[in-house]
Amino acid sequence: MNISSLVVHVKAEEVRRVQGALGAIAGVEVHAATEAGHFVVTVDAPDDDAALAIHRQISELPGVMSAALVYHHAEPEPEPDSASETEA
Repeated sequence: MNISSLVVHVKAEEVRRVQGALGAIAGVEVHAATEAGHFVVTVDAPDDDAALAIHRQISELPGVMSAALVYHHAEPEPEPDSASETEA
């Protein structure tokens, strides 16, 4: 499990287009957007590599001037309970 949050700064004339592009990326949710071009975005990814790929994809969208990581939490997926597997 990998959850992160970004502040994305976009050219003002690109706000609507970038908001649509962000909404089309799996695992990305836009929580706030201003007409001036500031977005608060969360990324939910299975691991660090997937999160990094999504962060890069966001930063490379046309109209995006910056994408700054402001929060990151990662932990391994829980292992299946071996006791319950052997009882079954």
